[in-house]
Amino acid sequence: MADPAKSQPDSKSSAPAPPKHGFQEKLRRGVAAFFRLFLPAVLLAILAITWYSSLVHQRQYDGYKFGYLVLIVFFLLLVLLLLEAMEIAYSVQRDKLPDQFGEESERPFFVTMHTHEHVIYDAREWLFILILAIIAFIAEIATHEGVYFLGREVPGREFAKLVFAVMFTTLPIVWFAQAPGKDLAKSHPRRILFSGATRAIWRCLRWVDIIVQKTDLDAPAKLVTKAGEKLFGTAAEPNTPSDHGLFFASLQRYGFVLHDLLIHIDVLPDGSCKVRQRVVIYLMGYPRTNFRRELFFDARAEKATFARVEGYYQCPVAQDSYEAVSKDLDDITAGRSSLPSRKDSELGFCEPKMDGRRMTFEVTTYKKLPEENRGGAIAIECEGTWAAGAMKTSHGEEDWFEQSFSFPCRRYRLEIVPDPSLNMHLSEIQASATFMNNPHAGEEKRLEKAREDTNRAILSTLEYPLPGAKYKYHWRVVRT
Repeated sequence: MADPAKSQPDSKSSAPAPPKHGFQEKLRRGVAAFFRLFLPAVLLAILAITWYSSLVHQRQYDGYKFGYLVLIVFFLLLVLLLLEAMEIAYSVQRDKLPDQFGEESERPFFVTMHTHEHVIYDAREWLFILILAIIAFIAEIATHEGVYFLGREVPGREFAKLVFAVMFTTLPIVWFAQAPGKDLAKSHPRRILFSGATRAIWRCLRWVDIIVQKTDLDAPAKLVTKAGEKLFGTAAEPNTPSDHGLFFASLQRYGFVLHDLLIHIDVLPDGSCKVRQRVVIYLMGYPRTNFRRELFFDARAEKATFARVEGYYQCPVAQDSYEAVSKDLDDITAGRSSLPSRKDSELGFCEPKMDGRRMTFEVTTYKKLPEENRGGAIAIECEGTWAAGAMKTSHGEEDWFEQSFSFPCRRYRLEIVPDPSLNMHLSEIQASATFMNNPHAGEEKRLEKAREDTNRAILSTLEYPLPGAKYKYHWRVVRT
């Protein structure tokens, strides 16, 4: 009975004033930052002093040779960082088409990597392990005659050598290679993938791959893979994107999403209804000035009780994950947001329109939303009434409500609540979903699970409804 939510975003807001913190807050943050770095700094200092002391104890090493070894280790850590970053950066972008990369020079390199992607995942491992072995060998050189700290040998020679080797081959690699490599690749995948350093690493990996293929060094790995296929089967499992992954990818393409759509319908004794809607739209690109919600029932639209823009809120731009902004948007939905905002009169105007059975709430902003390189959210509330006959209230009558989505939505909440004086409950409640007028069994199952187990009302919360799908509840009225 309801048309899709159709909204189009656009506007601008002033920069928020930086939050002010008192002396106690600054002191607390400073102390917390100190203790966050204290343990890693102590461990790194112990490791460096132990390494130097153990090397210098051996007469053939001095400060200059120690400096050369430090440079070698840092170079190897840099290579490990690039190997880690290249794998993550490629994995993030492997499903893109070559023409999605703006620079002409990037496309052939990406095609080459895509054609030989086993080099990234297999040859990379060979080089990674080889570098780990070199770092472990350097640790063994340092402790060949024992582990020394500030000129004194650490008791328990063999155990001390083991502890030093474990620390030397884990802490620097995690701190200076693996963790920063992953973080940089997730935040700057394109720059990492097409950098000169990555191209140099790629050429090195191609040579590693050639050596491995010519010598059949990977033959045991292939045998283990075949044994595993006998256990798990040879057919590849379907790797469909997660609901959140599809939603976030759609946000990046659309530039905006419906974070929350809340529809509450009060069924009145004469079959008329009052509908309250609350909409929160998140924006991060493609500015616009128009937002619209439409709804219609099988009766005349009588009155738009109210329509207002609660506010426009400045939000972070969702770079790596939607979860970074989801909590702020949940707070906006709940009406407890502390984000900087602009109110209705500063934004534009909200104009309700009634056309027979249809009621449209349209918001037009004075300036385009969102601002360049900024995220934002607009919260809209509206309420309207439809005449008798909008909802069925006689015993045995069948009724339904349908909602469709023309763009991505994070959460859809539906509440259909009959007036208590009706002594009415709903029986034979059925959920259905269609896509392009064809049944969609997967979405139908999700809609059925979304409904709370009660026959006094329709209470349903569906996460990540599919754009283009229609979701419908059908029921029979029972009067007692």
